[in-house]
Formats: sequence, structure tokens, C-alpha cells
Amino acid sequence: ASGTDGNLITYDASGNPAAVATGDDGQVLTSAGAGAAPAFEAASGGGLIRLATNTLSGAVSSSNFDDTYVTTTYNTYMLTWNGITGDTDGYDLVINLSDDNGSTFQANKCGHTYHSLTWAGAPLQQAYTAGARVMSDGESDDSDGRCGGTAWLSLSNSATGSGYSYINSLCTKGAAGGASTGYGYHVFTMFYDLNRPNYIRFEDSEGNNLDTGEFVLYGLARA
Repeated sequence: ASGTDGNLITYDASGNPAAVATGDDGQVLTSAGAGAAPAFEAASGGGLIRLATNTLSGAVSSSNFDDTYVTTTYNTYMLTWNGITGDTDGYDLVINLSDDNGSTFQANKCGHTYHSLTWAGAPLQQAYTAGARVMSDGESDDSDGRCGGTAWLSLSNSATGSGYSYINSLCTKGAAGGASTGYGYHVFTMFYDLNRPNYIRFEDSEGNNLDTGEFVLYGLARA
């Protein structure tokens, strides 16, 4: 007997041949347990899902991901940035979080620590600094000062009242301070004390513009 392209042959509860309908592209065959036919379903489990990309093509005051992307679907996000330059020499790239979709940002109950390594191989450690949210500091405004990095953002589950959200990041840095003093990388750990964030903003701490580069937001699917 003829069949339908893509269908699979199985047996029903009476032992008679039956067909498993063709699934959609990207679906996987999943067992429904004893006594039931398998089915094509969306793959489950954890994994990074690319949610949004912001590419800078001219001077902007900030690069933002709003509550369209920062939702309760994910508790952990990965942020990447590459080739970022500012319009002012020595700009400081920061991440600010908001729990009201960008109307206000937490600038007080937060802080960071970092470890750095200069291009000459000299280490530097910064103790905890209250209010600090810097991802990469003292960047040059030219091609030598392009910075990049990756950050993991673990969001607070608190819908009301305060709760901690954490960022751990590794940032490459241009040699703004020269080959002997410019920092090759920074490792930052930051915390924010606020309700569950739904908005992420990259900007210069002094309010100067960002000129070029790309910011990408990923969500880590729950297993």
C-alpha cells in the first residue's frame, strides 16, 4: 500500500499498522510511552537562543534590550559585544538594568569588582566599588580602542521587593593607555539590588555617544 512521504509506520494498541504524521522542520521524534504512538515535537532541553541583535551604524546614546526580549521566559541571559567605539576618548562602557522597562535604572544598590591584565602582563585588582557598573573603562575613541566582551546575566526571581541580579563578564580592551599600560582584559563581577529586571542598557558612564559595534542578546533555555 502507498503512504505519505515523511510519515513513519508504527502499530496501534490493537497491533495494527498505523502512521506517525510528518513533523515540522526542526522537530524531533519523541516517545509518548508504552501503548502510545510516538510524535514529532519541538526539541526540549537547555540551549542558547539568539533573541536580538543591535548593530550600531552611527552615534547613539545607548543600546537597549527591552521587555520584548527580557522576559520571565529566561532566568539567565548571555550578552556579547564586539568592536564597540565611542565618540569621546576614554569612554567607559556600562550596563544598567531597569525593572520598569527603561523608565528608571538602579544606580545606587549595585557595585563591582574586577581583575585586569595589562598588555605588558602586569596584573591589577580592583576591590569592591559601590555604585560601579563599568564593563570596560578608559577606552580610546579610535580603531585601537574597540572593545568586546561576553557577560552572563542571572536575573533575580523577585517580582516584588528587592532581589539580587548578577553579571559576570570577560572584556577585551583596546590599548587606550598605550602598550605598556593599556589593559588587555577585565574580568568583572557586578550585582544589582532591584526587582526582576526587564530592560538592559549599554551606555557610556559619562553620557557620551557610542559609535560602532554590535550587541547581541541570548536567552538560556531552561532544561
